[in-house]
Amino acid sequence: MNDYGMMLPLRLQGKELDDSDDGRRMRYRRYLDFYNGEQFSTPAKAGERRLTLNYARLLVNKTASFMLGAGVKYECADQAAEEALAKVVADNGLNLLDYETAIDAAILGDGAWKVTGDRSKEQGARSNNGNQDFSPTTDNRRLITVRSVDVFNLAVEWAGDDVRRVRQVTECYELSPGEATRILGVNLLAGSDYVRVSEIWTEGEFRLQIEGQTERVRPNPYGFIPYVIFPNLRRPRLFWGESDLADIMELCSELNTRLSVMSQILQLSGNPVLVLENVQDSAGLRVGPGAVWHLPEDSKAYLLNLLEHGGLDAHLNYISTLYQSIHDLAEMPQAAFGRSELAGRVSSGVALDVLLQPVIQKIARKRAIWSEALLRRAKLILLLLGFGADTEVRVNWSPILPRDYAGLVANEIALVGQGIHSRMTANRNLGEESPADEVATALYEAMEWAKAGGKSSQLKVSGALVQGLAQAAG
Repeated sequence: MNDYGMMLPLRLQGKELDDSDDGRRMRYRRYLDFYNGEQFSTPAKAGERRLTLNYARLLVNKTASFMLGAGVKYECADQAAEEALAKVVADNGLNLLDYETAIDAAILGDGAWKVTGDRSKEQGARSNNGNQDFSPTTDNRRLITVRSVDVFNLAVEWAGDDVRRVRQVTECYELSPGEATRILGVNLLAGSDYVRVSEIWTEGEFRLQIEGQTERVRPNPYGFIPYVIFPNLRRPRLFWGESDLADIMELCSELNTRLSVMSQILQLSGNPVLVLENVQDSAGLRVGPGAVWHLPEDSKAYLLNLLEHGGLDAHLNYISTLYQSIHDLAEMPQAAFGRSELAGRVSSGVALDVLLQPVIQKIARKRAIWSEALLRRAKLILLLLGFGADTEVRVNWSPILPRDYAGLVANEIALVGQGIHSRMTANRNLGEESPADEVATALYEAMEWAKAGGKSSQLKVSGALVQGLAQAAG
């Protein structure tokens, strides 16, 4: 059976990365279609059996879950800044927004947020860009909006000698005339369903264009470009990033092709094909119980067996190879799906870390990129809230893998006891959301205990308990 006459796997011929705006958007569209299940290069023919095992979607979603886990926490040296930042995170639902952005960036190769600040209605009228006039103050009435930006709609200009120095960001989108009037304060003549709007931002200027015509030009009300744009995976010396799908698309498409072919073979084997030799008329010849055939002399009839001579095993072996290759290139071991026999026998955290080392390394690379982007976003939020540009912020990530809490406690007790770790570091490693508050509370309780006549102001743990915890940790 010539399966290439029925279907072709998606071939990524000429897949060189074109970073022009048009080329980049075509690449985004190809990745997004693939994620959504369009994984064959040609339309299905009438009666053709096709299966789509969408590993692309599964691997992208699972990677995002590994990376963000229980979400991201922020720690500031300034307690007021930390509380204000936490309120913005909660008000904007940033944990969910970050998960959605992680999926979006993994598919397309790039992610972006926009951070804007509004004053309350009693403080002023809206500015030309849809936000109310902004001037940094220390009041609490400022409303901060953080939204995910569709990178399809972005165009960026950066410094020729450093792609990290963004000079200008242009965001284009469509609004109905009514929305344009409500959001932008622009009165448009009726006659079109949508109008194309462009926001052009530099550090010093904001321009609003409608249908290519400049509507307003004014100083940038923020003093900075309110976008945070970052790559999913970095490509050296290039601004735009790389999709998680780049290396697995062809393999995923080939896997679907092979599964579809095997499905057709099994379907035909379950509905036998009658082969006749030297028979002119096949009328009345039917396969079924009790059928009686009268064949001419020197003629032959038999059922075609598509599974003989190990044909099915060859397909299964090839599918297994494709499956393993997808996991290897995606850096997502089968143990991450709970299907590895070895994963079931692992009894220690160290052994599990070794088994899942590929995904740990991949997430570590992504988190390094995200940490920079999240810090930049947090800094913009704090600037809009009136805090200084030098406000210290730290991003605290949740563990990539489940942790043995008893073993971690034992380790921190030993490290703090020997003066290797501070109590702040120990609380941070144990997952406390506000390590400074926890340390301060613990010290306060210790002093109160001492004043009340307690025997000691320090927590003492027996050596037997530490040893027991360590053994429990494996």
